Amino acid sequence: MPKHSKKQTIPQERTKTIRQEMIDLLKGEKLSLRDLSQMVGKSEKEVSVHLSQIGKSMKLEMEGPECIKCGFVFERRGKTKKPGKCPKCQSTRISSPLFTIRD
Repeated sequence: MPKHSKKQTIPQERTKTIRQEMIDLLKGEKLSLRDLSQMVGKSEKEVSVHLSQIGKSMKLEMEGPECIKCGFVFERRGKTKKPGKCPKCQSTRISSPLFTIRD
């Protein structure tokens, strides 16, 4: 029986690092973790790690996630990922945080 071979993926050529690309995308535009992930072609988890590092060296602003059911806004949240559930109503319908870089 023939073995199934996996498709080899060829990495896309980059002229900038992932962080440089993310910084360019975030300047003057609010983007969610998912938007950034799709634009740079990396997982949300990997983009989240890069955002944490960018936040240490630049003025990264985060618009906190909001509960869609009750309107609770997660302020002063240091994590870049979306919270699991609302502490007020326990709903899991939460909007994604938005990120931008301020000059």
